[in-house]
Amino acid sequence: MKNTKYMRPPYGLYDYQAAERWLSKQAARGWRLEKAGAFLWRFRRAEPARITYAVTYLDVSMFDPRPSESQESLEELCAAAGWAKVTDWLQMQVFCSESADPVPLETDEAVRLDAIHRSMWKTAFPSDLILLGAVLFVLWKPLYRLVCDPPLGLSSNSMLAFLAATALLLLFTVCRFAGYYIWRRLSRRSIAQGGGCASTAPLRVLDRTGGTLLLAVVLALLLSAAFLSDSPEQGIHLLLYVAGLNLLSLIIHHTRERLRDRGSAVLRTVWLTVLVDVALVVPFILGLSWLTRSDGWLARQFDDPNAPAWTAPLSPEDLAPGRAFNGCWNHGGQSVLLSHHIYWFPSQDSGNDLSYTLTISPYPRVVAMALDHCLNTPGEDDDLIQKLYFDRYNYGVHSADPGLRWESISAAGWQAEAAWQLHDEEDPLPVYLLQYPDRISRLHLTEPLTAAQKTLIHDRLHQTDPKTGGLLP
Repeated sequence: MKNTKYMRPPYGLYDYQAAERWLSKQAARGWRLEKAGAFLWRFRRAEPARITYAVTYLDVSMFDPRPSESQESLEELCAAAGWAKVTDWLQMQVFCSESADPVPLETDEAVRLDAIHRSMWKTAFPSDLILLGAVLFVLWKPLYRLVCDPPLGLSSNSMLAFLAATALLLLFTVCRFAGYYIWRRLSRRSIAQGGGCASTAPLRVLDRTGGTLLLAVVLALLLSAAFLSDSPEQGIHLLLYVAGLNLLSLIIHHTRERLRDRGSAVLRTVWLTVLVDVALVVPFILGLSWLTRSDGWLARQFDDPNAPAWTAPLSPEDLAPGRAFNGCWNHGGQSVLLSHHIYWFPSQDSGNDLSYTLTISPYPRVVAMALDHCLNTPGEDDDLIQKLYFDRYNYGVHSADPGLRWESISAAGWQAEAAWQLHDEEDPLPVYLLQYPDRISRLHLTEPLTAAQKTLIHDRLHQTDPKTGGLLP
């Protein structure tokens, strides 16, 4: 039979009401609190007893040496009143008493509320604000990419899951802020009328149910997007990343707490904690990058030596047998909404021999969205290809030539539903936009095409694997 167990506290830093009730309930079941950790609290087995717990708050930081002068003074006063110090968790100080009718630790609810608010701004709110800032920082670029090029931005399951997960995390953080301030306002009104702090039950539901649900949804989104993609190593990378971050957090927390227990000065504790943080995070990030890069160890574990060689659906040699070209550059992917790929065949003189985009989707509205994007940005694809070739992550606003415009042409020869040709002022260019029931393609050619070549283009565009963007075997 185990004599110790670990439990996660089902409340936040401000929720002293839930903390006191929960700890008393555990003592009645034969489990007494010993130590409050970063994520889990340690309990030891004891005889079931009726023990009253009380929570108060001290204006100390997470780097102050322990015990501080204010903590020692508080413990002496509480001991004189029959309260024994159990542990502390951030600014929360936990005491217990076996007396049937103990002297209340807090008698002024207004003072308690102010102490809770100062404590929240010492630790909980800065952490949430840092998280909120990090979410906004990593969210702006995917959103910017999505606005600049919707088909390319929507062609990744990982990107869609990331946007959904970060949006949920952002919403949850904002709701926690709003919920706490609503509770504080209700508490101030209640105290002004002679009562105590307002009930924290609604916020507790948000923290427990909302937090657990959010974590489950976020992990499900990210993992499903990663493992259902053509790169299962992305899912393993995500698992390693989440596990590594939690392990690093525990190590850093343990380091800081050990320094505080040894009475280390605040500045020394801060610097040593930061040094440990940097010393662990940098190798962790570099190691994950090495594992998951295209030629890294993790990626090599999923290489299929029997997989057929990737072949572009359409190459310059298909249109003109014997024509030499400098290989094919392909960029894009597939999501649950669409498949979008960009192909570029540089010519021998570093110019453009052939380039085209292909967007495939079973959803007519998505196809219509991609078509509208192409029609409204006639010169964007050529500029995007050049930028992506030299900088894969440069998804800025592309240059626009006001003289470029699409003009409708006959689609019969292309066997398409509709077709357009790009014009520069009044001069037609060898650039075509083709619309099919479930796909659209923009082709930048170098010379006029014959009817047989147009038929070949139609056939090859319809023999493309949406997942890889290559020609189906």
